[in-house]
Amino acid sequence: MMGATKTGEYYRSIELFEEIVKTQRAYFGLAFLYDSQYDREDIRKMMELCKPKNYKRESRNSDKLPTSMDYADFLRKICAKEKIDIETARNKYGQFTYREWNKLLN
Repeated sequence: MMGATKTGEYYRSIELFEEIVKTQRAYFGLAFLYDSQYDREDIRKMMELCKPKNYKRESRNSDKLPTSMDYADFLRKICAKEKIDIETARNKYGQFTYREWNKLLN
């Protein structure tokens, strides 16, 4: 049994979300997230907890757009690096490919 920790809460929410989506479709799963009052950082942390073990980031030299999980990670890093807000980062870097993100962040 998990203790009363934020991580434990995340795991319970992930399980509930998965069950809702499986049995009642995506609309109700999204409604659950909307009603939960989790912020973007909470959802990012839950994504990390349930990320598949075999998840592999696209090649650093790819000209593809990043997945939403990678994009959120890149935005977080560039906001910290450039000390800008998330909206500014989205407007400035929103269409960057993996290659462009990696050049920018390294």
